[in-house]
Amino acid sequence: MKTTIFIIRHGKTVWNLEKKMQGSLNSPLTEEGVFQANCLAKRMSNHNIDAIYSSSSPRAIETAEHVFPNRDFAVSDAIAEINMGAWEGKTFSWIDETYPEQWHNFFKDPIHYQPIDGETYLEVNDRVSPFVKNVLENHQGQTIALVSHRITSKLIIQELMNHDFELLGDQEDILSTSLTKIVIEDGIPTLEFRSNIDHYDI
Repeated sequence: MKTTIFIIRHGKTVWNLEKKMQGSLNSPLTEEGVFQANCLAKRMSNHNIDAIYSSSSPRAIETAEHVFPNRDFAVSDAIAEINMGAWEGKTFSWIDETYPEQWHNFFKDPIHYQPIDGETYLEVNDRVSPFVKNVLENHQGQTIALVSHRITSKLIIQELMNHDFELLGDQEDILSTSLTKIVIEDGIPTLEFRSNIDHYDI
């Protein structure tokens, strides 16, 4: 039995453009973000998707609506972005200057990242892990799409691939409206591609 999971990061937002942290706060898609999502829609139209789940964040829902027009999808807080607390709405440069050690840890050493009034990676993983297990149990042998975020997508991939949590900081980044594909056959996961944006050329 083969189960296929597509993981999609939301399209580029205003705060992505302004290099601000979003987390649990929201910023709308830019024109480029909508274009990216529409390009991905053409690519995904070639696949028979049995179930679609989106983060409850408006930017993820907006992306899902563009990528999967005229399709119903479930919305879940479990795959919302990590809550970044005091960093939300702040620029990358301000955070780097104000919290240099935690800024480094956030991307390179997640297990030692300590948020200011936000979530740790482990806390996010505690909501992502049971969600992923339930999806796999409820959709065995099907093709599923998950529309999520940069950090949460990394944790979803880690969960599906059974990777050690300590290796999370070594993961390749997840680009805006990128597509990651994981196939699980006979209990063995295969990462077919990660953070792919070939559809931008469609």
